Amino acid sequence: MKNIGNYVGKMSGVIIALDSPIIFNLLDLNEKVNFDMSSELLGILKKQGCSFVIFRQHYQEVLQTFNSTIHLLYTKNYSLDKASRLLKYSVRNKKSANFLKSKLELLDSVLAKWNITISDAPLMPDKYSEINCANLKELLIKRYQDNNVEIDDNRNKTIDNDVDVISYIYRLRGNNPASNLKNSNAILITTNTALAFASKHPALSDVCHSIPVCMTDAFLSTILWFCYPDSDSDINEKVLLSECYNKLTLSDEILHRFYSEVKELDASTPISEEIMLHINTSRMVQELLEIKTFNDPSLYTDKTTAEILQEIEIAKNSKIKALSGTLDSHDGKFLSIARFISGTIISIVWFGLVILFLILKYIDYSNWTDIWKIVLNTLSIIPVLWGLLSWFGIIKNKAYLLDFLTKRIYTFVKNWFEQ
Repeated sequence: MKNIGNYVGKMSGVIIALDSPIIFNLLDLNEKVNFDMSSELLGILKKQGCSFVIFRQHYQEVLQTFNSTIHLLYTKNYSLDKASRLLKYSVRNKKSANFLKSKLELLDSVLAKWNITISDAPLMPDKYSEINCANLKELLIKRYQDNNVEIDDNRNKTIDNDVDVISYIYRLRGNNPASNLKNSNAILITTNTALAFASKHPALSDVCHSIPVCMTDAFLSTILWFCYPDSDSDINEKVLLSECYNKLTLSDEILHRFYSEVKELDASTPISEEIMLHINTSRMVQELLEIKTFNDPSLYTDKTTAEILQEIEIAKNSKIKALSGTLDSHDGKFLSIARFISGTIISIVWFGLVILFLILKYIDYSNWTDIWKIVLNTLSIIPVLWGLLSWFGIIKNKAYLLDFLTKRIYTFVKNWFEQ
């Protein structure tokens, strides 16, 4: 490894600034392999005597990412093509907005656990010349464009935050070149390889540092494992697992190509709103792209997009069919309930008429009170009226009444359950 001799010395007193993705790793919001690696790395750095900070720009970035992702999960108004890593993780792992809210509530406790302080911009040392921030921003934008990353407003804001934080690390190092880890003073840890690459460009500062101001978590973990072997640490295995997972995780390049081709297809042959909603918000897109490409852009063929759209259509139709079967099953249950209730009502009425007939025919109520006589004499008219009304067809037969009551009760029961 080039200049490996520079990576020596105990890092006691070195300030380790954490980029926002590292915080999401510590919150276990980027798969367990990344949580394990970040936790192990911070544990080693803590033993070395490092202190941890997160600059306010990156802290606000964490909060903004949480709040925007929670809002998007509630509204379902998003496209995975432009989604943050947190949103992609949530969709892929079926995490709800309430789950993210609970994680957000744990943020302060995670920062306290690792003694991570929120820091503002450090003062510039005497006779210190600020780095060329405009040049750094240009380098970052070019790096992103070379990797087909769209530079929208959110990306621009992130770039500005990263440029600010890199300038803070240079300030903390001051005018003294960092020749080894021990006198490096400050390092930013990130998962962003573009930022780590751009920040070490020699044109940024007049001070030449042998130790980069910004390193990826995987790179620093490998350095620490190589230079400070610890029998109690398995950081090398965790780095390997994390790198393997990240390599197999769907890349933004493949995702962007898929959505670009979908947009072209929609322009020539409009895709239904339902399918587009599924394309923009479903984890199925990520899974199918991973299966068909193995995260290798060269395996993305001219037929890949059409094949995925076809599978989404098949899945949608299957879901509709299954839902239709469920609804038919529910309708059958509602109809059975309605028939039972209507049959019970007709039986009660029939038994009531029979009992009334027996009372009027075989019970002598001449000695009863006047009120009961009036009631029973009035009721005695019902069988006569029932017979006459049935004769003239005003009162329908039992089958008609049963069907009439069943329909009314079925409608009532179905509407009540669907409320």
